[in-house]
Amino acid sequence: ASDACYSLGKDVRSSPANEFLPSESHPKFSTLLSVSFGCFVVTLSKSTMAQPSCPSCTVEDVLSHPAHWECATCGHEWPKEAAPETARVVKDAHGTVLADGDTVTLIKDLKLRSGSGVLKGGTKAKNIRLVDGDHEIDCKMDGVGMALKACFVKKG
Repeated sequence: ASDACYSLGKDVRSSPANEFLPSESHPKFSTLLSVSFGCFVVTLSKSTMAQPSCPSCTVEDVLSHPAHWECATCGHEWPKEAAPETARVVKDAHGTVLADGDTVTLIKDLKLRSGSGVLKGGTKAKNIRLVDGDHEIDCKMDGVGMALKACFVKKG
């Protein structure tokens, strides 16, 4: 229960009630007021995030919805910009990052789905191609097209 009396690394149990506390700054919020009541600290803050202005009437009084913005003055709605997708990082069994065109080597024997054969550990695949999905690597081994999981190969 005494752990609940720590706020931002400060012990507020010894602070008198209604004492104004300095607070750490946050890039998205500016603190207006921090007040302690016993073990509880109430912080009032105002968002300083840049909201767009309405493209129709140029007023900055906009409402934020999950998928779009809405102007509180004229009612105009427009979509939010989608966040840029990050590039997928594929790593081999040892944690080395793989790229298109790399050469990989199998680290263990793998049974083929047809049950008729086995890919031996140590078999190399040159000029791999990274794809989305469960099996991240497309390549040719012994002249046959294969889809492999990155956890069964090592770079080089």
